[in-house]
Amino acid sequence: AALLGQSLINEGRFLEAHASLLRAARLGATDPAVFAIVLNAIVYLPGKLATDFKPHANAWRRAMEADRIEPGLEPEGKTKIRIGYITDSCRNGPHLNLLRALLLFHNNDQYEIYVYQNFPIKDSATTPFESASASWRELYDVDDETAAYIMAADELDILVDLNLEPENQRYHLFAMRPGKVQVSW
Repeated sequence: AALLGQSLINEGRFLEAHASLLRAARLGATDPAVFAIVLNAIVYLPGKLATDFKPHANAWRRAMEADRIEPGLEPEGKTKIRIGYITDSCRNGPHLNLLRALLLFHNNDQYEIYVYQNFPIKDSATTPFESASASWRELYDVDDETAAYIMAADELDILVDLNLEPENQRYHLFAMRPGKVQVSW
C-alpha cells in the first residue's frame, strides 16, 4: 500500500495516493520501513492531505520509543570519543573517495572508530577501512535488534548512518537509538 501510494503521487493522483498511504500507515504502524516510505511520500501531498498523517506519525514515534535502548553510565577514564559508522559502501564504487576522506583521517588520539559492515562482499578497497578502525563488525546478516544491542554495548557517543542504498536502510535499528547522538550522512 505504501509503494502504491508513492506511485500514485508520481502520477498526480493525490486523493488515491492519500487513501493508499493512510491504509499503509494503519497496517504498517509498527514497521519502520513501511512508515519511512509513507513519511517520505506525504511530503508531496497537498497541504490538508498531508496533515491527516500527524496522528499516525505520533503513534509510530511512541511505538519506537518503547523499543529504545537506554544508554548506560559513562565509563570511568574514557578519554576518546567513540564514533560508529554503519555503511554499505566501503568497497570499490562511486562513493569510495567520499568515504575514504571521511573514515581514514580521524585523529586516533581523540577518536575511537567503530565500523559496522552492512554489505556482504569485501574487496581490495575494504582493507584500508578495516585497518583504520578500532573495531570492524559484519552486521549485514544480523537483525536490527541484535545489531542495536551490539552497538549499545560498544558505548558509542556518535552513530553515523552511511548506508547510501535505499534497500540497505536500517530504520528500526536507528529507532532503537543505540548511539547517544545519531546522524545520517
